[in-house]
Amino acid sequence: MRSVVAALLAVGALTGCQAVRAATGGGQPGPLVVVLFDVSRSTADADVRARYLSTFETVLDHVAATHGTVVGDVIDDDPLAHSSFPISATFDACDPLTDNRLACDAADARTRAEAVAAARGILARDLGAAGTDIHDGLLLAQRVFDAYPEAGSRSLVLLSDMVERSARLNVARVDDATIAPTIDGFAADGLIPDLRGVEVYVVGAGVSQGGAGMPADRFLTIERFWQAYLSRSGADLLPERYGAALVRFP
Repeated sequence: MRSVVAALLAVGALTGCQAVRAATGGGQPGPLVVVLFDVSRSTADADVRARYLSTFETVLDHVAATHGTVVGDVIDDDPLAHSSFPISATFDACDPLTDNRLACDAADARTRAEAVAAARGILARDLGAAGTDIHDGLLLAQRVFDAYPEAGSRSLVLLSDMVERSARLNVARVDDATIAPTIDGFAADGLIPDLRGVEVYVVGAGVSQGGAGMPADRFLTIERFWQAYLSRSGADLLPERYGAALVRFP
């Protein structure tokens, strides 16, 4: 299954370049935003998923206004195997000399409606997975960014409580003393993605069933783990971009 995903992304590398060029009308390349939706059991609360959808629409509106591309998929117990990229939307720039503005606006509206419908479909899933493999989701994100080498600014939006419970990691058991050796172990096994130049946003951190939050000390330890992990990947995750809600985008 993983080889199938890699093959699809190899094809996507060609179409992705064309899409980014089309979005900018031959000028500066448009932004690329990857959005990953945590659909594990701990995020199944209706209010949590409504927050995810609202955040996605905010991101989508920015991408539309800047003539960029947004790609979205799930984070579940095996995101590399389950990836299908149900969201892949590019908003083309409208050339005032050759294009009809009404036709451009109509095309943008269709693209937006299709992306929102796909996001609703993702958030309606009930996979029953108790665990979330976030680090594999980040490897998936790298593959998407690699498929669009000519994109402009690059952003990754993680809609997740950031509580990974996978065969490799139970982040709830990590403490400050084990953060560095745990990440060293991931690096030794080639499990740190290359996300250099990517700005990361986390929405929903620490929030789970019923909108309840986790204890502050546990929240901060998990935040420090992911900041260290993403720093090792070359990504940029500022504290103000990590929390229960989106403060601003970009």
